[in-house]
Amino acid sequence: MLAKIDGEYRGIIAESPVIREKLEIMTKAANTDSTVLLLGEGGTGKEFFAEKIHQSSSRYDKPFVKQSCAEKSGKTIEIKKAGGGTLFFDEIGDLSAALQADLLKIIRKGGDYRILAATRIDIEKQAEKGAFCRDLYHRLNVFIICIPPLRQRGEDIPALADIFLKKSMAETKNSFKGFSRRS
Repeated sequence: MLAKIDGEYRGIIAESPVIREKLEIMTKAANTDSTVLLLGEGGTGKEFFAEKIHQSSSRYDKPFVKQSCAEKSGKTIEIKKAGGGTLFFDEIGDLSAALQADLLKIIRKGGDYRILAATRIDIEKQAEKGAFCRDLYHRLNVFIICIPPLRQRGEDIPALADIFLKKSMAETKNSFKGFSRRS
């Protein structure tokens, strides 16, 4: 398991059982060079999880290169910048068919980098319908981490609120006792 520091796991609040379960999967994934596919709605922290996987891996001292697939219409996939580190494909479900084929070739060829990908789209269903490259989906589908939205993990809300309050107090130099527990 990732080391717990002041109630956090490398910056991830983990009071809810579901997030603790995701941290266990993250730890297993970080200890391998396997591809990781992070699934979840927008705003669930997929990129944050990807960064934490990279920081907990043996590649932590190498580059973490983010490629936004939503912005890659017609562009090329850059792998040279990764140099032994991690390539993170954000919103891979938005990647064009041509770039999906390019990425599949890159993965098949292999190299000194690790691939992490994230999407809000159900790419398994997209692959079944032929809207996403089935072979690429299977190459990405090694470790899957489904990150639930905050509304499904209410146990994390008080801890998050306390962190935001402390940060706000430090930034504004104001002091507050905390929040009431009224619902």
